[in-house]
Amino acid sequence: MESSCLVKIFSVRLDQTCPDLAGLNLRSSKFYVLFDLPSYKLEVTRTPAILPTRKPGASTRQDLVLKFDYESSYDYSSRGKRQALDDMLSRYHADVNFTLMCLPDESQSEVNLGRAVVRLDNRIARKDDVQKESFPVLSYYKEQVGTIKLSTSMPSLLLAVCIETNPAADDHNKDSLSRRTQSTSKADSREMCTVCISSVQLEQSCRALQNPELDNTNSFVSFDLPGFDMDETETSLSLPTPRPGRTKAKDFHLRFNFQKRFDYSYDTNYNKRIQLATLLMASPVELPFTLVCEAEDQDSEFFLDFGTAVVKLEDRVSDGKDIQDESFPLLNGDEVVGSITISTNLPSLLREICDEIPEGKKKSITFLKS
Repeated sequence: MESSCLVKIFSVRLDQTCPDLAGLNLRSSKFYVLFDLPSYKLEVTRTPAILPTRKPGASTRQDLVLKFDYESSYDYSSRGKRQALDDMLSRYHADVNFTLMCLPDESQSEVNLGRAVVRLDNRIARKDDVQKESFPVLSYYKEQVGTIKLSTSMPSLLLAVCIETNPAADDHNKDSLSRRTQSTSKADSREMCTVCISSVQLEQSCRALQNPELDNTNSFVSFDLPGFDMDETETSLSLPTPRPGRTKAKDFHLRFNFQKRFDYSYDTNYNKRIQLATLLMASPVELPFTLVCEAEDQDSEFFLDFGTAVVKLEDRVSDGKDIQDESFPLLNGDEVVGSITISTNLPSLLREICDEIPEGKKKSITFLKS
């Protein structure tokens, strides 16, 4: 039985024209790679931070070479961790993200340079592990800024889990495996709510940022979903709160690259599905996102809701139109303090739930178009 996932990260080549490298002291900056594996926290799934082996301009090649030579095996023998892999198979895409981070000197904030997405869907049925292959590293703006060379045995591990949970699917039954590992977006939208928080762009000149209480704080995003606790509906990253006059302009752009799926399936989470249905009875139907500032000192109880973006859902639910990388204004009172870029399939999920509500109660959903 496959019981572990091997991950090897050999190297990254980063184009020296990458805009996020501008202004960084590359003689002292260190780099590391974060990757997401089910059931493991980010502090476990990361390479050590290293210095580059070639500085930009050191040769005619326009790249920065980062030699990680990282190798680690992650245990998936327990039932809970194998269940997490089974959940991964239910995604619209089964993939692993590798994010390149930069640790500048103490006067600068940590920088997210880009992400490589390794799609596994088509590899699982073929038991086609990733063997020292290169993948593009894309910036937040979807521009290629480099490549990462890596290996992973995740496809064969997912195949083993797939066969365990679906005995009819084996190495000789490709059609069965394909149906399992390449689920459609329609099925996904009926069961799961996916929330993606790409970034927050703060206005450098806004009055709210002048608050001295925000010194030595970090910021994260919190949102509300019926049926889930607050600690489940917030970004895993908490980034330094930019300070006017002391923070570089690019660091007013907080890149969270957050994505999480919330199970509202009819069979396994019916109570949560009912709670989500109550959102349709609210007036107005909306999903708020709040940028929260917290003290860097873990012993401090300081928290401040810095700004909130309210996403109106009524027209989107009525039309079944999801949100794809759209920006919404963050408000602090009457002041626009920035914007947040998000994606979510909540509208189409709510539309699906609308169709499950008895006709008598559906009349109370006044915004639905006939």
